Amino acid sequence: MSFFSESINRPPISKFTWYDHDNDALTTLEDRLKVSDPRKTAEEFKERKKKLDILIKDLETALQCVSQQSADEIIQLRSNAEVKRKAVEDSKTALADHAKLDEIGSQSWKELWKAALEYARVAYKNNNPLHQQERCVLCNQILDPDSKERFQAFGAFVDDKLSKEAEIAKQKYDERIQLLPQQATQERINDRCIVAGLDADWGHQIFQVWSLLVKNGEAISNGGDLANISKEVNTAISALKAKSDIFNTQIEQYEKDAESIDREAIILQVINLKARKWSTDQLEYIKLE
Repeated sequence: MSFFSESINRPPISKFTWYDHDNDALTTLEDRLKVSDPRKTAEEFKERKKKLDILIKDLETALQCVSQQSADEIIQLRSNAEVKRKAVEDSKTALADHAKLDEIGSQSWKELWKAALEYARVAYKNNNPLHQQERCVLCNQILDPDSKERFQAFGAFVDDKLSKEAEIAKQKYDERIQLLPQQATQERINDRCIVAGLDADWGHQIFQVWSLLVKNGEAISNGGDLANISKEVNTAISALKAKSDIFNTQIEQYEKDAESIDREAIILQVINLKARKWSTDQLEYIKLE
């Protein structure tokens, strides 16, 4: 039976019924009788619950990262980064087209341009770009349209604003891609489940769910279509949260046991559960008898 298909609405109990959660209840009661240090056991369950809650949070975050909304946002970031990169290439081309002398764009040329800017702030008594002034800051001649266009291209190159914008856009895109769920081995998932108090069967099913998340992440990276996996992932998350609630109940019980434990009452509960399990197993024979 899949852990993710267990019904939350449990049917009424009779003397001839036995369910999966009854096994858990019987095991819990028997474990309580075996525990010599309930306070220590409570701390152990707290640690398991902490690991389990982290696993739940990772699944929730991964599902959000591979949602259609997230995919649309990443597509927009990719497009924006591409537009910014193209603008940088166009700026370099424009600089080459406007250059009339060699070494335009070199470091010494940049220093000359920056010095001209400092002088222009004093000479023009304003902070307007050089291409918006009437006269050349160096030779004092009237700037014709071609000269202003050349000044504008040079200014954009020196300021390097386009390159900075392209770098930021690429960084934002890369950061979102890195948030997509990464491939994990079955062994890695099993290890995470073990420290969270889950067995290998849980590990196998969590691995399948994580693989669905990874595939959607790869689809986003490659520009492919997303599969509808929300039902499978949310079912797994709900099952894990139910397990976390059980841990919380056990923690509270062991903390109470650390103060005082009624062993006789627990033994009676164990006897009643075992009797009901035996009656259920022998129901057909009881009917015949």
